[in-house]
Amino acid sequence: MLMFLQLVLSGCVSWAISFIDSMLRTSPAFHKLLELVNKGGNKVPRGLPYVPTWKRESTGVVMINGLNPGSHTLQALPGTNTYLVGTGGRRWLIDTGEGKKSYIPLLTSVMKEVGCTGLEGILLTHHHADHILGVPDILQALGPVPVYKMKDVPDKRAPCTFEYSDIADGQVFATQGATLRALRTPGHTSDHVSFVLQEEGALFAGDMILGCGTAVFDDVTSYMATLNNVARLCASPPDTNTQDSSATSAASDASQDKQLCTVIYPGHGPAVADAARKIQQYIRHRNERESQIVAALSGSSSSGGSSSSGGSSSGGAASALSSLQITRRIYGALPLAVLVSAHHNVEQHLRKLRAEGRVGGVRGVPRAYALLRQ
Repeated sequence: MLMFLQLVLSGCVSWAISFIDSMLRTSPAFHKLLELVNKGGNKVPRGLPYVPTWKRESTGVVMINGLNPGSHTLQALPGTNTYLVGTGGRRWLIDTGEGKKSYIPLLTSVMKEVGCTGLEGILLTHHHADHILGVPDILQALGPVPVYKMKDVPDKRAPCTFEYSDIADGQVFATQGATLRALRTPGHTSDHVSFVLQEEGALFAGDMILGCGTAVFDDVTSYMATLNNVARLCASPPDTNTQDSSATSAASDASQDKQLCTVIYPGHGPAVADAARKIQQYIRHRNERESQIVAALSGSSSSGGSSSSGGSSSGGAASALSSLQITRRIYGALPLAVLVSAHHNVEQHLRKLRAEGRVGGVRGVPRAYALLRQ
């Protein structure tokens, strides 16, 4: 009975953590409240890779930091990266930060420094507050320009206080020195889109791939499919010295359809020079994390008895764990801000395992799970 009550309590705490996580991702008001609570929110957390306030990444890419460091993912991250893309007077801006007042003076100063006199428009990778809340200030400071964001997510979930146009998969956004092709990359969010800079073979990955740490996601199945698709996009080009002519020709035709990417410009952290290696690391990490979740439930099952009724009744509570208990077994003690995101990822894996019939819930206990099969 005591174990069941502990499971119920832990399950309720798991539900509360999930609610906080949801509010962090979708509510501008919650972000403001978090700023008031976290008085040191503008300080860069310790242990981060150095990211300058702005950097000329290449001839056609300038990174401008959103000046909003925080602990929104499994590791505390530098502020959101925004990017000026192009070589002429008018350029595209990818993402906008979360509306820090210090960002506009930085943006206009960098634009002047690099010879950018205005924006072609704004391209948003997804609807999270730390990527889109800067839009109104930019429009006020630089005048009206078109704004684009994929519309796969209901607008009521996205904190958009501005008008925007949809982005179609494969849509091209061009300016002097830059041809950007939109690539639908769901998983982190349902409306997530990345952009391929065809002139450089570079991928603006938003929060799909980060320059440090690992990403969070709303749907692990979609996220893994996206990683595998992008892995093919970032695969090494064929070795013409070892392949026969027909194979080389076929590979060449494929590369014309899909620009091979070697560099990733992430939404947080420094640029990634070896795109293919980074993506494979992400894929391995997610597979390892799922194995750890199954192992945690398996250990609980072997020590607590067998689950009954497919893990869907309180009879299986002795062998069940809440998502919070699983998170703590895998990660150990974590600061609250990091725990929220780690817990979120564990829950997404559990949702996938449940859909596959490998994990079941416990009747009457929120966020509690029991292993059905390995």
